[in-house]
Amino acid sequence: MKKLPFILFVLVLFSTNPVWSDQLDLAQVSAEANWLVHFDYDQFNGSTISKLVSEELAKSDVEAEIAKFVEIFSFHPLKDIQGITLYGRDDDPETALVIIEGQFERATLLDLLDQAQNHQIIPYETFDIHSWLTDKNEMAYGAFFTDHTVLLASRFNSVQQGLSVLSGTQENAQMRGQFTLIQPTQQGEFFQVAATDFSHMVQDDNAPYVLKNTRELNLAVGEWQGNLFFNFSCDVAEAQRAVNVANLFKGIFAVTALVFEKKLPEVTQFAQDVQIVSHANIVNVSAAIDSQKVISYIKIVQLLQEIKK
Repeated sequence: MKKLPFILFVLVLFSTNPVWSDQLDLAQVSAEANWLVHFDYDQFNGSTISKLVSEELAKSDVEAEIAKFVEIFSFHPLKDIQGITLYGRDDDPETALVIIEGQFERATLLDLLDQAQNHQIIPYETFDIHSWLTDKNEMAYGAFFTDHTVLLASRFNSVQQGLSVLSGTQENAQMRGQFTLIQPTQQGEFFQVAATDFSHMVQDDNAPYVLKNTRELNLAVGEWQGNLFFNFSCDVAEAQRAVNVANLFKGIFAVTALVFEKKLPEVTQFAQDVQIVSHANIVNVSAAIDSQKVISYIKIVQLLQEIKK
């Protein structure tokens, strides 16, 4: 049998937007993390946007690949995965950890692991951490926290730390409180990105002004009552800088409104409806748009790409 394609497993999860079964829980995230990504598939699955994804999958070869996946792993990556949280520190991919919540056949997955190349079991506290060689000749590590929670990483220490955080024996992000811009989850919210203490990673002189002058940011996306919404906030350390950043955003959306005024008036209306405010050192950008219109725009872009081909 081929080497266990667990990296494919992770890629499928990301490409289909699976996510944590409940709202973002910072108690699940390490206190050492300075960025995180969280999807709530239960929320996403009931949205208008998700219907577009399902329609597109039905038109492609993805369904056949998913069927093969189900046959091998005994669970469906669209129906049985409830959630995913990814976190790490700085731009080192080896510090990243993926936590996946779903309905797994634990015995089936463990049997497949036994057939993986260079598979080893490393006891840690009351858990077993598994290691194996991927198709890319790289080591991968994983563990079951419960029958319904799987941890995956490219480094042993990341899985070890993740298990300790989930067990409550290591400090978590809720205790540390490093993500100060994260607000209580809104109704319909299905996606969130947060980062803090990252400006030192932006060394390029050509990097966007906002990134070079931001010490923390947060983006939340969701859909409620047929409207896709987003809320973006950033801490730029100084009040005057916050005014400058807010004016920069206002300029961007003003130009967008002007460019699409005749060809796509709906885009112009959206750009004009975006709310941009600064308070002290915080900048907030928020907006909402009819999900059906978003789908229409996506289809227009797809059509233009096909015409160019």
